[in-house]
Amino acid sequence: MSTVAQLRFPWGRYHATPWGRSVNEASIEWPPSPWRIMRALYSVWRYRAPDIPEDLIRGVLSRLSSPPEYLLPAYTEAHTRHYQPDNSFGKDKVLDPFIVTEMGASLLIRWDAELTASEHQALARLFSHLPYLGRAESICHAELLSTDKIVRADGWIRPGSPSSLGASSRRVLVPTEPIDFGALTVTTATSRKAGLVCPRGSRWVTYEIPPPYEKLSATHQPPTASQPVVEAALLGIDSPVLPSIHHSVWVADVTRRAAIHAYAQGHDFKSEVLSGKTSDGQLLQGHRHAHYLPLDLDGDRLLDAIVVWAPGGLPRSELAALGRISKMYSRIPGFRPVRVSLTGIGPVSNLLGIKGNRIAAKGSIWVSATPFVPYRHRKRQAIEAFLADEIQREIKARALPAVAILGSVPGTWLDFRRSRPGVREEPLGFGLRIQFAEPVTGPVTLGALSHFGLGRFELEAGA
Repeated sequence: MSTVAQLRFPWGRYHATPWGRSVNEASIEWPPSPWRIMRALYSVWRYRAPDIPEDLIRGVLSRLSSPPEYLLPAYTEAHTRHYQPDNSFGKDKVLDPFIVTEMGASLLIRWDAELTASEHQALARLFSHLPYLGRAESICHAELLSTDKIVRADGWIRPGSPSSLGASSRRVLVPTEPIDFGALTVTTATSRKAGLVCPRGSRWVTYEIPPPYEKLSATHQPPTASQPVVEAALLGIDSPVLPSIHHSVWVADVTRRAAIHAYAQGHDFKSEVLSGKTSDGQLLQGHRHAHYLPLDLDGDRLLDAIVVWAPGGLPRSELAALGRISKMYSRIPGFRPVRVSLTGIGPVSNLLGIKGNRIAAKGSIWVSATPFVPYRHRKRQAIEAFLADEIQREIKARALPAVAILGSVPGTWLDFRRSRPGVREEPLGFGLRIQFAEPVTGPVTLGALSHFGLGRFELEAGA
């Protein structure tokens, strides 16, 4: 009989620096070491469940002293860079490395240990009270699985298991047997001051872990049940001077170019999903490829995030390319460099929090957030009829239900850039309020340059 714990990271991030490494080396402890897990559980007992008898806790943790097996979720590695002033009026660069998974993905840990009913109850309580693992940013939801919930799947990794294609060796700390409970509370600073190669009461064990996204096969295979579709990726952008929402098209264009360039670093062919074109340069049909949607999440009319949304799904290699983007430049006049970090992957509604309630919600009445730009030029047709025809053409191409224009929406629509860089023509843009015949789930993007942030609608407040 085995004991299985499940960890979920709702933010899709795991931050932890391996023992003996500096955070600025951008090394990440993956999988989470048994030594770290043991210390975390002991801390939960001391501070969150001190009423559990000590003898019971010691007995439970002693049963978990042998190296466990892991079932890792699909992941990639990323980091952000921060520049902090130092005492000499210069700047120190600080790296923040982390593992990125799909938001809420499960990490399973299995010990070859059978617990009594009281031990299982005590351990389940410790896991349920575990607030984070690793650094405090690694918020986690942990639980001890009951026997009827234990997942039977392939892919478990264990010490000494043979290497798979593309696998890498990772050393992690595990407790010695028997467990030295006094060593569990010794601080890292104390251990380093003593000059220890590894903390007292621990030892090294090596695991062969599967490769991250960027080291997997570049061939595009349809997702299977074990490879869930990733709908979108959220890129955070930062700069002393953030771009205005009126420059959404230009920011989207620069992001697309950066994504294509990042993908080309590991492949000898272009990504159809990121570029929107076939291998022979033909435009993809059906709007299933990537939409680059710049967003103002804090309401200051400056862009601070970009959602790369692909209704057909973002394959692993494309996600890896997005994770490699750290800075974006452009020769566009007035465009300032911005720092970029991959902050999450998953459904759009999960990535955007409260903002997602209007962008990726479900409803019938939607209003313009960026101007709707028709593909064609109006000739002698009345403007109302012309816009109605253009909207109908768009919903047909996107297989959306029938829609009616309820009216116009006032706004600074003509202040938006309505063409990509290098194109002089600026077609008209309109703010519209539309109603679908039945509720649809966002994002809703219609019209010209809808893959570059224009024609984006949000669910009407209170709808």
